[in-house]
Amino acid sequence: MLYLAYHPNLSNLKANLSVSKTMPFLGITFKTVLDTDAWKNLIPPPVFDEKGIRLEFAQFGHFDSFEVFRSLTSMAALADHELPAPIATGLKTMRFMDTVDLRNVLDRDLYYRVRVKRGNEVMLSDELHAFISTFDAPQNVSAAYANGALQIEWDFQSVENCRYYCSETEIDPLNLPAPKAVLAGDVRTYTDISIEAGKTYYVRLGSVRNNIEKLSGEVSVDTFDNPVLSLFKNSGKGFWFDFNDMSSMYQDSAGTIPVSAFSQLIGKVLDKSGNGNHAVQTYSVNSPVLNPNGAYFNGANNSLRTINEVNYDGSENVEIFVKIESLYRSNKAYFCVFESGNTFNQKTGGFIALAREENYTITGGISISTNSAQNVTHLYRGPFLTYDGIFSISATDTECIMHVVADDVVLRKSKPAGIQISNNFLNIGARYNNNDLHYYGYIKQIVCVNRILTAVERSNLIAFMNAN
Repeated sequence: MLYLAYHPNLSNLKANLSVSKTMPFLGITFKTVLDTDAWKNLIPPPVFDEKGIRLEFAQFGHFDSFEVFRSLTSMAALADHELPAPIATGLKTMRFMDTVDLRNVLDRDLYYRVRVKRGNEVMLSDELHAFISTFDAPQNVSAAYANGALQIEWDFQSVENCRYYCSETEIDPLNLPAPKAVLAGDVRTYTDISIEAGKTYYVRLGSVRNNIEKLSGEVSVDTFDNPVLSLFKNSGKGFWFDFNDMSSMYQDSAGTIPVSAFSQLIGKVLDKSGNGNHAVQTYSVNSPVLNPNGAYFNGANNSLRTINEVNYDGSENVEIFVKIESLYRSNKAYFCVFESGNTFNQKTGGFIALAREENYTITGGISISTNSAQNVTHLYRGPFLTYDGIFSISATDTECIMHVVADDVVLRKSKPAGIQISNNFLNIGARYNNNDLHYYGYIKQIVCVNRILTAVERSNLIAFMNAN
């Protein structure tokens, strides 16, 4: 057994059996008893003038002598001739007191091996790893983003200093970057103002004593001022069209003439999700017009269409949020807010949102179909087709849910199990190729994510859309 010897005043030392191994052929057992908590709260460490670390071992059968080896690095892979010089030779008893000055090995790894000799035979024991700890790594690390800065908090015992690590990639404990800040050993909070919005940061803290550093676990924190952008971190698929953001729109489909004022045509609107699903209208006569209330669609020939098929990454789940202000037109029974499809009347894996008159049956759902049957999501607001607010559509692997946020109305429609959302072009303000059911009114924002949001994400997104 290996014992940690201690100053007589340290009477609270405990012992726990940690290793028991047998040396092949010669039957030598090598045991350790070590308390990793014993020195945790000793500041400064006590003076060790006589004691050390005691090893005890057993050998069954005859032996001539033992040798003991100690190292600060592992000796497990070393051959006999590669071992360091023994710290003890010619031992005739199966115990040894290593009188190493413990002040030099606190919070460091110690490795021991014992070699037995009998005649011309020698055999090495397995390796014993010992560690005498006087302090812990930082605990309960938390990181939050607020007011353009990271607020870091943690717990640990007082140490010489604390190192703060922050990176835009995961931090490798074996290949640490330079600390972003070195803090006093008794602080418990830190505010990092040298960060950028719209990113994910990874944080670790290291407590240092006796030139030894102990590293905390890693935490991550997002610095998204905008709750919409946070939905698309880690390569999330979908799209975000924001007709409140003039800088995201152009008057021409090529994107060369920025929209700079209200009443100008919208020939192109950028997808602000970062997925490149920009929407265009090639013919200016069919372009919607920017209005203080959003993009105005005239109910006759205005529409936009994505430049490529929207990639939903094979997901069976999708969630869409739309903020509109639809207008009354007496000759329309219903109209299309958006549709996903590649051909007219083809809604394979697509969805349509319709505002409709009172004399129609109220149903809800998303077009998740493998045929051309008209499966639609209906938005109902009475005989005048007017609605000003947000509605959301959630499609899971079993059902489609439409939620009229302002009225807290929930409409459901079953969805065939296993049907995925197909990658299709998105048509805004009309059906495929500007063919039918033209929308009349304003579209302010459309957000789509290829997963179901958490309750917090949904609440934050709706609050943001209501305010914008």
